[in-house]
Amino acid sequence: MKPDIEEKFQQAQIAYENGDPQKTVNILEPVCEDPVSIQINVLYVQALLKVKQYHRAYTEAINYELQYLKNREYFEIWIDVLLDNALFIPARFSVVNYQKLFGKDQVDHYLKMIEQKEDLVASEQANTVKQNLKNFYHLGDQPSWNQQQVLNSADHLPLSQYVIGAQFILRDPFVKPLIRATILNTLLDLQYSKSIAFIWIDNEEHSIIPNKVNEKSREKKIKELREILKERLANDNPIDYENYSQQLQIQLLLLAPFECDIITDSKGWIDILVNNPKSNQDNDVAITKMKNWQQKIQSSLL
Repeated sequence: MKPDIEEKFQQAQIAYENGDPQKTVNILEPVCEDPVSIQINVLYVQALLKVKQYHRAYTEAINYELQYLKNREYFEIWIDVLLDNALFIPARFSVVNYQKLFGKDQVDHYLKMIEQKEDLVASEQANTVKQNLKNFYHLGDQPSWNQQQVLNSADHLPLSQYVIGAQFILRDPFVKPLIRATILNTLLDLQYSKSIAFIWIDNEEHSIIPNKVNEKSREKKIKELREILKERLANDNPIDYENYSQQLQIQLLLLAPFECDIITDSKGWIDILVNNPKSNQDNDVAITKMKNWQQKIQSSLL
């Protein structure tokens, strides 16, 4: 840390410890216009929360999200930031990540924090919650340019309300498959513990319990596919690598949670993706099936 930055940091710490968070904000605001250490960012964000500049605290913290998520000391501050902005779905997802990194220790504490804030917002901002749910519930009726905004607003719903909307959308045949897949993946990421029904890209209705899905197998398959693609293209053709990486990400989004059932040959799947099927595989039954699935995925995006 540069001497002048270190001096500002120490001044800001003293102000904060003396109960003057606004002075801390004033000191650190010009410093934080450039990238800073996580310690400085944490102090700045804490001070912003104290002076009730919640959205600003979020915009400052989000650039350091991974550092908050991977540090026990800073994790609760990150949850405070999300809850002060009523971002309940991201907060719950963060707790799932916390459990993966650190185990179940403290998880109940963080879930209780989220539930208490959900109850408070549901009580004090009932009309806002009702309107967000109504918009979410009727997502399929929204013009395409507004659907992402509605999805973002759904992050502010308590989980119980989010699921009410999600269960309707997931069975709505008029909602685009990519939107249904996005919501389904959210429930998978949250490891939701009750049965949900959804129309999948095969146009059939399926039911799963998200936290019963074999997540380790899915993660292993996804990692394997990404590594094969990277090895195939990253060094020789980085532009194609970036483009195909994005296509693969969309494919995996749409295939969830059945990636392992569909992608029976990871190298073969990548061959098909990059339009380079091996000649000796042209008549392979598994390759033919995977070609059909990739065509089905492409059709679902039209």
